[in-house]
Amino acid sequence: MKNKLNQQKIYSSLSAKIQQSVANIHVFESLSSTNDYVMQLPETSTDEFVACVANQQLAGKGRNGRQWLSPADANVYLSVGCHFDASTTSQLSGLSLICGVAVCRKLETLGLMPEIKWPNDILINSKKLAGILIETRVKANHVYVVIGMGLNVKMPAIAAGKIDQPWIDLHQALCVPNNTMHSRVPDSLIADEEINRNELTAMLLEAIVNACMEYRRSGFESFSNDWQRFDVLTGQEVVVKMESGEHKVKVLGLDTNFALRVLMGNKEMLLYAADIKLKLNEYTGD
Repeated sequence: MKNKLNQQKIYSSLSAKIQQSVANIHVFESLSSTNDYVMQLPETSTDEFVACVANQQLAGKGRNGRQWLSPADANVYLSVGCHFDASTTSQLSGLSLICGVAVCRKLETLGLMPEIKWPNDILINSKKLAGILIETRVKANHVYVVIGMGLNVKMPAIAAGKIDQPWIDLHQALCVPNNTMHSRVPDSLIADEEINRNELTAMLLEAIVNACMEYRRSGFESFSNDWQRFDVLTGQEVVVKMESGEHKVKVLGLDTNFALRVLMGNKEMLLYAADIKLKLNEYTGD
């Protein structure tokens, strides 16, 4: 298979700047979880990044302990490990947002109109294309962070039937009539008339590493305008699914700690990623 994941092909597709920052890229045919693998690696120096990508995950993880469906030869399952200073721990709750913004910026260059559903979903046409999972390990003076991303590339029919929410894959999103790719898709992203997963993995890895370096330097400020462009929830009435039941609220935006500000009745309240599931009224997926 010419489109088989390959460490050297991924590495050579990165810019020189990112090549210097990535200590290693681990590539596996099959793995229980790329996030788990990166979390247990010996830590690199505080300025370096390490990445892991697998062709298949046997126990892929989504948010709140849910399974991330990870069939073979289909999608991208990527995890990136890096360090943040312990003094910036309060900012780490914004990490899934800035990584989402960075990936959406890349998707725009392909002619797509992506959206972000707080806190960690990337949508196309109100359907889930990708999800981000952040896990951390705290040490005395720093935090080791693992950023996991699953992005649907070409979901096989047998797996698609097991997905319980509206979804889309990149192949569907980029195809125009006559099953040809959008004109803005570069030739390097096509292999054997399919999306080149090595090139796509490099594109996502570059976006995430650049975003983390930018976030270390300047915090959320340099992402704020693009977050507002991609944010699909603010101003919308949504259904919040909590332990106490379902509640209709209006989304007001983010607070300074990246919680979601909502209006429930006449009362403003903050919602945190660990507490809720969200459903847009016209979008019935979690």
